[in-house]
Amino acid sequence: MQTMVVVLGHGSRASEHNSGFEQLVDMVRSMTDLPVESAYMENNAPDLGTVLRQASAQGFQRFILMPLFLFKGIHVAKDVPLEIANIKAELPEIEVVFAQHLGADPRIAEIVLERIKEVI
Repeated sequence: MQTMVVVLGHGSRASEHNSGFEQLVDMVRSMTDLPVESAYMENNAPDLGTVLRQASAQGFQRFILMPLFLFKGIHVAKDVPLEIANIKAELPEIEVVFAQHLGADPRIAEIVLERIKEVI
């Protein structure tokens, strides 16, 4: 079964503000042998449904969805599961596995502290 990682970001109306997200996705892509694609919740393309439909048409059946959100807000808790349910109704043969959102992680706290120290 072919597996693809989909990193899901929020998206910004100002497309130039999405470049940092794409850089991070490129970093993830360089660290794994799995194919990695980016998708956006809103304000940018491609959206999650487009990525899953296109990849499914290419033979991918299993998707690891990494919501690149710091905390479990409305998108992670409700919007994404609803969108996945709608897509799975259309493509019942695919499997979507959710990775944990970033959350309160000591490694993120270390980065925050590092950024603070940069301006002290």
